Amino acid sequence: MRWMILVLIALLLAGSIACAQRGAAMIELPALGLFDFTEGTVEAWVQFEFDTRGWQQDGGVYQWRGRWFSFEAPATETDLGAEVVIEYGLKNHGRLGAIEPGCNWRTAFVVDGQKVPHPLLPACTTLEQGTWHHFAITWHDAHIVRAYIDGVLAEEMVFPYSIARPVPEVARIVIGHPEVSSFNRLAIDDLRISSVARAPEDLGFHQAPLQPDPQTLLLLDFEQIEERDGQMLVRPTVMALADAAEAYPLMGGRIIEGRAGQALALTTAASAEDGDGE
Repeated sequence: MRWMILVLIALLLAGSIACAQRGAAMIELPALGLFDFTEGTVEAWVQFEFDTRGWQQDGGVYQWRGRWFSFEAPATETDLGAEVVIEYGLKNHGRLGAIEPGCNWRTAFVVDGQKVPHPLLPACTTLEQGTWHHFAITWHDAHIVRAYIDGVLAEEMVFPYSIARPVPEVARIVIGHPEVSSFNRLAIDDLRISSVARAPEDLGFHQAPLQPDPQTLLLLDFEQIEERDGQMLVRPTVMALADAAEAYPLMGGRIIEGRAGQALALTTAASAEDGDGE
């Protein structure tokens, strides 16, 4: 039994090392003061680095996920934790012998350890490889959530109960996420978090480059990236925290030409052939 445990630990370590070597990008930021469950907007320009329509995986239904934004609050003695994720999911739907690839943007809320019914799942199969598209999530009154693609309402969800809750000091915002999947074949540009649920005409889809306003809490345009003591650092264009750091560590990824200036690709290679599934 002991040798089996040692082998399992070795395999887990090998998987972690392989994921790190692939260089999946991650930026970790404090969430308190940048995120509120009652009202807000998260938006960015996003580009797929592979063909979602031509993607195939033998064996019927099989799913990959690639995450570009998450809010994470760990469990405490009085609360089971909270999470908000924005990611894409690829899933082959097999029917009558035919396999049809599908792509959906998935936005899910978890409050007090429970998934809030239901996640938003607007389709992204028609978004072409190598083209920039704007994706936004807005929410208000702690229970009405909307997803926009290229400035157009794609889906709306009214939660059955309020998701309002305090944001603890230990909560974090993560851009990218190597712990989730190495199949993060996305690039992002002009990522913004706002204090209000923006109307369609106020979304960043209508601006390039994106210009901050009084409602902007965080703006990452990836124009200010530097190396210091062997560590890559990214400096936010806007960071609405009085005690914020000047710059934040950027792990993995690569800088590419963006919608307007530079952008961040979430992996070190654009090929999807070596992705890991969930």
